[in-house]
Amino acid sequence: MRPADHHTDGKPGVPGPSGPSGPSGPTSGPEADAPNVPPAAAEALLSALRAAVATGAIDAEPLRSAVRAFTDTLRAIGEPPERALIAVKHLVTDATHRRRDIDPAVSTALLRCVVQWAVQAYYRAD
Repeated sequence: MRPADHHTDGKPGVPGPSGPSGPSGPTSGPEADAPNVPPAAAEALLSALRAAVATGAIDAEPLRSAVRAFTDTLRAIGEPPERALIAVKHLVTDATHRRRDIDPAVSTALLRCVVQWAVQAYYRAD
């Protein structure tokens, strides 16, 4: 079975109760390719995402800074860009999926912004 064929309810590599094996994710099996996200970095971005969703300020500088810091952390520990994007997308989903009051267009705009900022942060020259 390929990893894309396997479905779990947890979010691989994302710390907290939704992750399948805790903060560092699984060490074997189909989800072993999930990013190894440091818990503090994930929690900081998740907090910023939740605040942006709650206030509607999805284009605010605090969220951009949190995305940049998260992406910098993943790049520093050697995660490739595609795995960094997987981690970012999981965190956006986690911040929005339990909120029934969020317009799907807002969720889509948030995801689009965060992915764009993550790519820019990962590939910036400084």
